[in-house]
Amino acid sequence: MPSKRNTRSGSSGPSLLETFEVFKQERYPGLAPSTQKRYDTASIHLPSGRKSISLYTPLEITEHLKNLTPGAHHGTRSLLSAMMSMAIGKGWRTDNPVFHVPAKKLGTISRWPRNRIYEAIGRLPPEEGRALSLMYETVQRLSDIERLRPENLDGSVLTIYQKKTGNKVILPLSQDVAQMLLASGTQPGQRYVAIPRHRIYRALKKVNEELGMKVTPHGLR
Repeated sequence: MPSKRNTRSGSSGPSLLETFEVFKQERYPGLAPSTQKRYDTASIHLPSGRKSISLYTPLEITEHLKNLTPGAHHGTRSLLSAMMSMAIGKGWRTDNPVFHVPAKKLGTISRWPRNRIYEAIGRLPPEEGRALSLMYETVQRLSDIERLRPENLDGSVLTIYQKKTGNKVILPLSQDVAQMLLASGTQPGQRYVAIPRHRIYRALKKVNEELGMKVTPHGLR
């Protein structure tokens, strides 16, 4: 296994393929089988050189991915982001360059207009409003939103550990949403969103009807 100081790539961190092997050993046990399979498929598109993971820039990654199909681009970009996040924790990088790599569109998904969304959400019960606000603001999966606690919030910055990908995501929140969380009365160890999913979906349907749209939970991302 590559170490921080002594790797076969002879630099300040292992190569991408070496990093992937470490990623499989350490992160796969916590990932869903479908995610493991998707990452295995994406790994064939990783650069095969001996260049250290610490040296890759957003531009280089963008250039490497640009000729992939949208599906392959999405999967490889997701894998690279997860690997870069792991590399930060090991001291092989100080940032995640994939955050600055544009995603290829897989298709057109309806999304609520920002100038109307919070007005509509404001008419919902507090719990439902908090759930939809977090989904819209953070563009994260509902399964990750449901796991958020006060321990994830530092001022107006939210740290999310994605269940599906294993990624650590750091997100600055708007002052309004940060204040909403602070004013919710949620105690350490408690979840910000602790209501059944059917109530969240019912609230989603209500806002859709008010806005005259058909936005799915994925459309909030």
